[in-house]
Amino acid sequence: MGQLTVSSFYLARNAEAPITISIQLDFAQIGTIKVRMGPQLLLSGVPPIEDVALGKNKELKGKEIRCLIDIIDIQPNTNKVGARITLKGGKHDQEFSVENELAEGDPAMFYTVKILII
Repeated sequence: MGQLTVSSFYLARNAEAPITISIQLDFAQIGTIKVRMGPQLLLSGVPPIEDVALGKNKELKGKEIRCLIDIIDIQPNTNKVGARITLKGGKHDQEFSVENELAEGDPAMFYTVKILII
């Protein structure tokens, strides 16, 4: 099983407007998603997740969200797995992508994507 942790950042605005998150898996694979801020579970489920509000820009500054994405390789024609996380509502919309090719017989990939909101 593969495992990867990626860290990045997202620029918030000094505003009351919400920051939203969308997450989808690539390569027609299946999986589950959890999004946490500290110990708090903000959302969990099966992708795709579309435009879920994480909170207001002002409140999220200085906080880190962790996206835990578990993907199971079910496609016989490819061992590629990946996910796209899109944040909107800050200074700019931004997409964070992760992608790997699993070794033959490797059934799953576990991603942790940490995004610091600044």
